[in-house]
Amino acid sequence: METKGNFSYLNIHELFANAGVNRESIILYLSEGFKEYRVFFKNGKISFILSSDKDERFGEFLVVNNKITVEQYRVTSEKIVQEGKKFGYTLIEEGFMTVDELYHSLTDYMIYLISKVFSIKEGVYAVLEPESHSELPMNLTIDYRKAIYYGIKNNNFFSLIDNYIVNLSTVPRFIVSVEDIFKVLPLTVEEQGVLEWIDEQNSISSICNYSDLSQFDTLKLLLILKFSSFIEFLDTGKDFVVENIEEKLEDLLDSYNTIFEKIYTILNTLDPDLFERLNNEVFERLEDKYGNLIRDIDFSSYGYIDFDAFYRNLYNLGETEILKTAETFLKDILKETMFYLEENADKGLFESLKKVVYERKT
Repeated sequence: METKGNFSYLNIHELFANAGVNRESIILYLSEGFKEYRVFFKNGKISFILSSDKDERFGEFLVVNNKITVEQYRVTSEKIVQEGKKFGYTLIEEGFMTVDELYHSLTDYMIYLISKVFSIKEGVYAVLEPESHSELPMNLTIDYRKAIYYGIKNNNFFSLIDNYIVNLSTVPRFIVSVEDIFKVLPLTVEEQGVLEWIDEQNSISSICNYSDLSQFDTLKLLLILKFSSFIEFLDTGKDFVVENIEEKLEDLLDSYNTIFEKIYTILNTLDPDLFERLNNEVFERLEDKYGNLIRDIDFSSYGYIDFDAFYRNLYNLGETEILKTAETFLKDILKETMFYLEENADKGLFESLKKVVYERKT
């Protein structure tokens, strides 16, 4: 790895692995626009992460997650300003947290920031020399492989999968023992079950069929194991190119979200109660037909359908079926929306909304 350059979520794991494998003591600087992170590595393990986002500081994290109250946060903040003490030490001294509670909260906070780092779409990075920085109030470090585990597991990485798993007939093989994996990764029971199917005979496709996890989560776990050098992928010589349809699907959804947003804007201005009833009724009507495809899909986010939820629900379909199903699904959502409005909106409002739909089609 260079000491500086551009990165995206497709290779953040490489930056972490490079520091971990070489047991480096460095600061990995990552920037996306105005947002910056500094990941402190000590002998290849992550010892601290700093975020430039004030909403991602440790104190705010504790308040949001109900670990301390707003008043306790205020008192602690005043103490560290007046007496120059560290935040964690002050929490313990004031009796707001025990040592054990602080330890677990710091661990959760580090995992939270790791997930935030891995969610960066693209930016610039630099490898910096160690400098004086705020130490954690106890000896807490996270293995780089565990960081890769949480970073990928806690994010949606459809393109990452398409980029690194282009052949579902590939056969995974262990490089280390299963016991060595258990020592590092906090695998769930379902994730442990995936390991049982890695036997140098089962292809990735077969493992996905056997797994108790969804295909998407199974593929993410296999990538985590690969990036952590726990397994390798054997080349079977069979060609199987997975078409990267994420961009096409996003364009399709955007074309419908444009019209849904306009409907939301009009209704939220003229009749917000009608919009709320519409949002509930439309997706209830579609649930019988589409089942799990409707999961976490609605208009509650300013009329927009969330892309990550939309793609996640479709992902287990064959790649040839995803766009076809998505198009039908979105047409039915728009159709049910207009049908509901025709039944429940006054005539003038409905005619205005019809014009919005017509503009989209033209």
